[in-house]
Amino acid sequence: MRGRCLLWAHRMGMPIVKAMLALACLDALTYADEFVPTITAAKVVTPSEAVPGHFVDPRDKHRYGTVKIGDQTWMAENLAMWTMGSWCYEGQERNCQTYGRLYSWQSSRMACPDGWHLPTVADWDLLRTATGILETGTRLKARKGWNGADAYGFHALPGGARNGDGTYDVKDSCATWWSATTDSPEGTYVYGLITENPSMVTMPVSNRMAFSVRCVKNGR
Repeated sequence: MRGRCLLWAHRMGMPIVKAMLALACLDALTYADEFVPTITAAKVVTPSEAVPGHFVDPRDKHRYGTVKIGDQTWMAENLAMWTMGSWCYEGQERNCQTYGRLYSWQSSRMACPDGWHLPTVADWDLLRTATGILETGTRLKARKGWNGADAYGFHALPGGARNGDGTYDVKDSCATWWSATTDSPEGTYVYGLITENPSMVTMPVSNRMAFSVRCVKNGR
């Protein structure tokens, strides 16, 4: 499974050495200083401190589970709101029902409902810190669908991605989410989880891709 994610990352245009280091996760996924945002200082939140809830999106009446981890409230499932520039994996509606939609870079910026926003690098890094950094992946992955503990009720599933050429890849191997933070005019940071990796990866990728969206609530 790790090999599939590695080859996919290379096809996205990442240099193969950096892709290998990014996915190896031998040292909290810090593979090159220029590519790794600074981890925001925050206390580690124990699973027992996570607070579940729910939110109904007024646009389509979809009911989402939520979870408050420290000072952040996250949707506990991927966004499923239809927008232009969003797709079900392989065009199958059942995949949208399970994994949410895959959003283009442009559509991801406008996809979250009022009162919520697309997470920045700072938002993602705060989550990584609060959930333990080295074990973030294991603790956020759902129990069903892969090898997670789902300690906080984040329910991360391996929903894959859509490549720039319109093909689909790495479902059942990787979960990938947009951030709102750009690396360059052509690239944006994404955050992801990989089957055999206990941590969370972060890397800049092409804006031609399509990934999942997790919204985080404005304020505290």
